[in-house]
Amino acid sequence: QVQDKLRDEINATRVANPTADTVNKLPYLTSVIYELLRLYPPISQLTNRVTESDALLGDTVLVPANTYVGWNAYGVHTSSANWGPNAKDFIPERWGANVEEMQLKFRRDTVRGTFIPFNAHMRKCLGQAFVLLQMKIAVFELVRGIRWKVDQGYKLKFPGVSILFCPNGG
Repeated sequence: QVQDKLRDEINATRVANPTADTVNKLPYLTSVIYELLRLYPPISQLTNRVTESDALLGDTVLVPANTYVGWNAYGVHTSSANWGPNAKDFIPERWGANVEEMQLKFRRDTVRGTFIPFNAHMRKCLGQAFVLLQMKIAVFELVRGIRWKVDQGYKLKFPGVSILFCPNGG
């Protein structure tokens, strides 16, 4: 179970007050954080552009002028074309065996546009490294102090959330 494996890794550090150095060396913690961001991106979609004229996507899909366009991180992150047939499953091990491998995959998939929880390229979140560190420390503290179970009757509801920037107040 993910929680037990993570707790074992955290407890093995024997650290009372985790630092950036402590949490950034933990491979399973790193992979769990990346997998959480993949399946539950902080911004699931961003629609912030409007087409000025008709456009064709892949020579088959017409996008009419004045259509809002953007990206959907959840769709990209759960695409079997990008992540394989088990794309919707929570599998931290998919990120690699050690922190260096995981960070390389994180960077490579961000550049390819297949992992975009913080957007990408010039528009990526400036606080990305800080957020990752805070997530690692929060999960470190929660996992070592709390054991929890999900009620068998619980059904996850993923609301359709969008951040829409309307040019010229439109």
